Amino acid sequence: MSRNGSGTYSVVNTFVSGTTITATGHNQNWADVAVEMTNSVAVDGQSTMTGPLKAASGTVAAPSFTFGSDTDSGIYRKGSNNIGVGVAGAEVIDVSTTGINVTGSVKQGGFALLPVGLGPLPWSGSSAPSGWVLCYGQTLSRATYAALWTFAAVEIAAGNTLYGAGDGSTTFTITDMRGGTTFGQDDMGGSAASRLTTANSGVDGATLGAVGGIPNPTIVTGNLPAYTPAGSVSVTSVASDIIRVNAAFSSAVGGGTVTAFTAGTVSAGAQTSTGTLTGTAQGGVSTPVKTQPRTVVTNYIIFAGV
Repeated sequence: MSRNGSGTYSVVNTFVSGTTITATGHNQNWADVAVEMTNSVAVDGQSTMTGPLKAASGTVAAPSFTFGSDTDSGIYRKGSNNIGVGVAGAEVIDVSTTGINVTGSVKQGGFALLPVGLGPLPWSGSSAPSGWVLCYGQTLSRATYAALWTFAAVEIAAGNTLYGAGDGSTTFTITDMRGGTTFGQDDMGGSAASRLTTANSGVDGATLGAVGGIPNPTIVTGNLPAYTPAGSVSVTSVASDIIRVNAAFSSAVGGGTVTAFTAGTVSAGAQTSTGTLTGTAQGGVSTPVKTQPRTVVTNYIIFAGV
């Protein structure tokens, strides 16, 4: 073979004008051409490569491996151990030793794996990861977060208060999750479960994005179960004592009434004995009930796509 490692072909035998061309020299040239043609890749794809196919580096606008009818789309070398995939002259995939970076959304079955607006989700980091925003009621630029604004605009029109219209032209707002948590919408799917209502929780569970709740509620009499006081009153006396039940004593005491009292023997003259029933305050001092379970504090984030 007369093709070197760079692919340059050299003629085996050359002939001088006016001299005799020998059969051996002529046939050797054609035999070498035949070998090199056999080692070449057929344009119709019937050949099988037996070694690496080495291409030029190319660029995103003119990839190394491209197509005759679409020369600005294909694979190219970005740099050392780094390749790219370009479509219409723009990079869409970057593959390097650190991983794969995709420009745009990654889809499965035609649907984005991370749809814009995903969240609020708990996040253990102190700042939002790339493409996400923290949920602390901030105002965002409609231009900077165009994908999230496109999503939010539709939701605002539908009555979703997780988002707000901002200044009405250049900004919009997202919900404030500071010190809060999330619950499932009570009428999700169009059927109310009546588990999360203003009456029993302090939040309108039928409105997406509604804010409410009753932190540290104070127990009042109406929160206590019904009760009926019961017991007996007894008086021990000596024979010379006068025992008298004052009418006031038979009135309601602690919600109950003294309905039966058997007096002892009265053995003295007409004397009146009165007394006052007093008690000691029981229970606490109306401290609000702490309803918060064990809590782990995290940030909340929403996927913005940028």
